[in-house]
Amino acid sequence: MPEQVPRAGPPPLRALDVYLSAVAPLFRAARQRPTWESLERYVTGLLTDLPRKNCDTIAGAVANTTTERLQHLLTDADWESLALDEARVRRLVALSPRGGILALDDT
Repeated sequence: MPEQVPRAGPPPLRALDVYLSAVAPLFRAARQRPTWESLERYVTGLLTDLPRKNCDTIAGAVANTTTERLQHLLTDADWESLALDEARVRRLVALSPRGGILALDDT
């Protein structure tokens, strides 16, 4: 009998919703609402304990998304990856202690 994978519920995780709110303006335009929802669902999937994380496995474990929506987010959606990266770094700098060292590792 195949192992049953628990599903992440439909509502966003509160802490994740707060964290992603800093980049919401990059995704929340009316025409981009599905992209914003896909981003939240994708990041929720990355936070699961799935042994392999790809669009198929995340869609199978996270409610209210599909493989196609996640693939669209990663390959075809219209958002500026550079602007998202800049917002991420600004946030890390703002949260870092004074005189501390910020080390970024893209792995």
